Amino acid sequence: MVDDCELIEGATILEGEERPCIYNDVYLYQGEKYVVWHCCVCDYIVMAVDCLGAELCDYTEDCMIDFFQNATYLYSTDAQ
Repeated sequence: MVDDCELIEGATILEGEERPCIYNDVYLYQGEKYVVWHCCVCDYIVMAVDCLGAELCDYTEDCMIDFFQNATYLYSTDAQ
């Protein structure tokens, strides 16, 4: 169970390679945790948000390219 990130507080850390259709990936980027929500049946633009729900950047910026190149994957959780 995750208790150190308000956005996913109480979520269960997923074990193994298999992921459900909707889940979160948690990363460490520039010293802070960020959550990226994934959905296999949704049409959306991927955006990292901090543990309080604030977006990493504006959708028109290229920050997500740098994020995925430099962020460290920590774990995945179930979506709540």
